[in-house]
Amino acid sequence: MNPQQGGQPDPRQITDRSGRGKAKGHRLEIIPLGTALHGASLPPHRRGCGVGLIDGEGGGEGHGSGNIVGVAVLVDEAVWPWRGARWAHLVSDESVAELHAFARRLGLRRMAFQGDHYDVPTDVRERALALGAEAVRGRDLVRRLRAAGLRLAAADRPGSWEEVGRWSAPGSRPDLGPMDPVVPGNLTEAFQGVDARWTSADVVAFHRLVSQRWAEVALVVDDDEGVVLVGDVPAGVEVRCHDDRVVELLTPRRRETR
Repeated sequence: MNPQQGGQPDPRQITDRSGRGKAKGHRLEIIPLGTALHGASLPPHRRGCGVGLIDGEGGGEGHGSGNIVGVAVLVDEAVWPWRGARWAHLVSDESVAELHAFARRLGLRRMAFQGDHYDVPTDVRERALALGAEAVRGRDLVRRLRAAGLRLAAADRPGSWEEVGRWSAPGSRPDLGPMDPVVPGNLTEAFQGVDARWTSADVVAFHRLVSQRWAEVALVVDDDEGVVLVGDVPAGVEVRCHDDRVVELLTPRRRETR
């Protein structure tokens, strides 16, 4: 959603495995290749593992209950209706790194980041306020974001996520080698440090454009039986863990130019 224009999120969505068309809990439904995903359609998760960070975030928080002192995180009114909920915008007028750290504290999906904000429903907004976010009006949020030099024009926002690879219950750790260069080497290396029950786990690769020169690539490992990070994460890879059932790995990648 655009905090200036007030547009509603793209109705394309990730569904749960019941097929009822609602993203809920920790489930991340595997959808056909090439389907574009809006960040707000990604289900929120609840825990962070705090390793392999590229932006200096604090780690290991998950759901926090204490107020975070000294944050410069803002949230406007939850007024934008979508999928039966009211949505607000969560931003920082200090730095993107601070926003990511706060979002980790809230248990938000990293893939839900929209370039300068996260979209959050009413209940998450209330938790953000309890953790120390400042409630502001929408126009004040935009003004302060612009004054900090962190406001992105619509044309500069990241594109939609597209699924570029899928391995459902592969039986053993998938070989990502054939995905090179779509999945960069450091992301493949980070994946080697993720352990799951491969007879039931799903592994999904996503890609989105963030600028003319850069893209982002994400790997999501999802398993009800549990997913753990057992190895070191190479530089340049960000990782978030959720509910001990999902590991999300993300890295920037320079686009090839002709």
